[in-house]
Amino acid sequence: MKQFLAFLVFVLGVACNSPKTGRSANTNLSVADVRGSAEVRRQGTWERIQAGHFLSQGDGIRTGADSQVDLQFAPHGGVLTVMPNSAIDIDQLGSSGTNQTAVATIRLSSGRVVGDTLKLPKGSKVMIKTNAGTFGIP
Repeated sequence: MKQFLAFLVFVLGVACNSPKTGRSANTNLSVADVRGSAEVRRQGTWERIQAGHFLSQGDGIRTGADSQVDLQFAPHGGVLTVMPNSAIDIDQLGSSGTNQTAVATIRLSSGRVVGDTLKLPKGSKVMIKTNAGTFGIP
């Protein structure tokens, strides 16, 4: 039942998407599941993250030692899991400028992420920026 409610919130959020909310017109990023303790940073303020939250460019996520956060890309269906003891920033949602194939660009400042992007449109990818370089998850 909990998964159904989270899905319903997700679907309603996608249906009500508006460019005025800060989300990209062609890619939405939402929290599909949270295990353990994790936080989201919105406009410089950290708060507890919950399934159903929509994320915007500039938001950040940090996970504790006991936590993971699953992020869902809509309408594409790709998933990115922020693993324990990790921190990310959402640099870009949707294609932009010279990066027309990116569904999103995520900066990984610590820890690790795992992606399942098999459902993304052909030629699209999620870009992960690290201190070692930028990597695409096709």
